[in-house]
Amino acid sequence: SVYTSVDTTYWDVFESPYLDLSPAANPTLDFDLAYAHNTLSTQTDSLVIYYELGCKNNWKVLKTIDGATLISTSRKTNNFIPGVDEWKKVIVDLGKFRGRKYIKFRIAVFSKGINKLYIDNVNFYKVANDFELNLYPVPVSDVLNLEVIYEGYRDVKIEAFNMLGKKLFERNKTNTTSFIELVNVVELEAGVYIFRVTSGSNKIVKKIVVD
Repeated sequence: SVYTSVDTTYWDVFESPYLDLSPAANPTLDFDLAYAHNTLSTQTDSLVIYYELGCKNNWKVLKTIDGATLISTSRKTNNFIPGVDEWKKVIVDLGKFRGRKYIKFRIAVFSKGINKLYIDNVNFYKVANDFELNLYPVPVSDVLNLEVIYEGYRDVKIEAFNMLGKKLFERNKTNTTSFIELVNVVELEAGVYIFRVTSGSNKIVKKIVVD
């Protein structure tokens, strides 16, 4: 829901909002891709990933995928509709952008009218060294961003307590990747609160000031 699709005559674009990769140890982009050769041509369409730093509207090419690297199946067809086993995972290392706070990405598909190209499950991962919790803004007065970063899929429990140890709420995330949970703190009295995030043997406890 956070991506903008731009339709043009010969190319389609998925554009991300500005991302903050500064907390990420090993940021990556991945998505599922499906594309097949046309029966009448050895050419392919192409997919290009761009990035833009800041608000300059100066897009630069990060990666181009075409030819054999675009193909996800050995089947040839003129009107490709992928089966469940005709997808492949594309993983793009974003390590060169480690520490960047304002960066935007585009996935652009350039069409020669050769075949249909499918993209699904677009994810930007802020992969941490192990298990990481970030709380911001500090202090907070309305909505707290609770960012949990890790690799792969996990079950995660989020708990909040006041300084007397009274549990204010508990939320559970099942089989999920890294995420940002929005916590409304408007109804909390000003003071210090404790947030605890647990996943298996990993547990992180942090304090936050509500003003």
